[in-house]
Amino acid sequence: MNIPHTTHVYPAKKAKVVNSFIKLSELFLNKTALKVLAESHFETELSWYPFNSVTDAEANEYIKTSKVPSTWNINNDLIWIRTVDIIPNDNKVTLKGITFLPTKGSLSGSNVTGLLRGRAALKLPKNLDTVSYHYLLDAFPVLDIPKHGTETSAAFIMNIDKDFDRAARAIKFMVDATDKHIKKFGTTPLNAFLPRFVKNDNCYLCPANNYIKQHNDNGHSMVIDFLAPPTQNGFYETAEKFVHYFKNGKDRVRPHWAKRHDNIKGIVDIIHSSYGNNLELYMKQKQLSGLDPTGVFMNSYLNQIFCTRGLEKYCGYEV
Repeated sequence: MNIPHTTHVYPAKKAKVVNSFIKLSELFLNKTALKVLAESHFETELSWYPFNSVTDAEANEYIKTSKVPSTWNINNDLIWIRTVDIIPNDNKVTLKGITFLPTKGSLSGSNVTGLLRGRAALKLPKNLDTVSYHYLLDAFPVLDIPKHGTETSAAFIMNIDKDFDRAARAIKFMVDATDKHIKKFGTTPLNAFLPRFVKNDNCYLCPANNYIKQHNDNGHSMVIDFLAPPTQNGFYETAEKFVHYFKNGKDRVRPHWAKRHDNIKGIVDIIHSSYGNNLELYMKQKQLSGLDPTGVFMNSYLNQIFCTRGLEKYCGYEV
C-alpha cells in the first residue's frame, strides 16, 4: 500500500518585540523579578555589557589613571531586556523586516577596546525601537556579524528550579566574579553576559534535557553564556571557576555543546557526571545508525568524551 507523504505548511506567526533596560541590581540580584520576567514571555533574552554605567567623568578618570573610579557601582549597570511574544495573526500592525544590530567588529558590540567597551556596546541596542512587530522568523534584532570575529564564547547550562534559586545564584556568581576582577585588575573577564531560558526536550544530548533531573525542576534550563577574546585576562579562569563551583549536587552544571571547553580542567569528568547514562544511550543509537564509523568527524576532545570510560565498544575505531 502506498502511503502519501504530506507536508504541512503553517502560516508564519506574528510577534511583538519589546526592548527595555533595567538596573542590574533590580533584575540580576532580584530573584523574584528574574523569575517573573522569564516566565511571562514567549522568549526573554538578557544582555549585560559590564561597566556600561560609567559616567563621562568616570570614563575620563579611567582613561587618565587606568584605575577604576571608586564611585562606579556595578549595581547601576543596565541590563538590556528583549522580550518576544506571539500576537494573533489578524492583528493589524506594521511589520518590520529583520533589524540588524551593528556589532562594529565583535559579537558583543562596539569597536571600543578595553573596559570602556561596555558603555559603547550599550548604545547599539538603545537605538532600536522600543516596540516593533515582526513575523516570528524576523522577530529578533539580529547581529550583523563580521566575517572574521574576534571573540569566543563559554556557555554552560543548569536546570531551573521552581523557585528560580539556582538561576539567581548562578547569575550572582558571574556578577560577583566580574565585579571583583574589574576592581582588582582594571579589566573585565567578559565583554558580554547573555543568560537565556529554554524549555527542556527529550533527546539524549540536548543541553536542555528532560532526562537530566535536579531538585525541584520546573522543566526548563538556563544557559549561562559569556563572550570575550580567548586571550582576555580572566576569561577562561572565570569559566573554570564557575564550572567547578556548580559541578556537584543539586547545582550540577553542564557545558553547552556548541562552545569550547576542552581547556577547563576536569571537564570530561563533569560531562560524564552530568549526562550519565545518556552518553551510552546516544552511542548505541549512533552505532546502530552507522553514522561516522571511522571517526572522521571526531577530534581528540570528543573522543575523550564518547570513546572512554566504557564507551570504547561503541566507537568502532581505535582512539
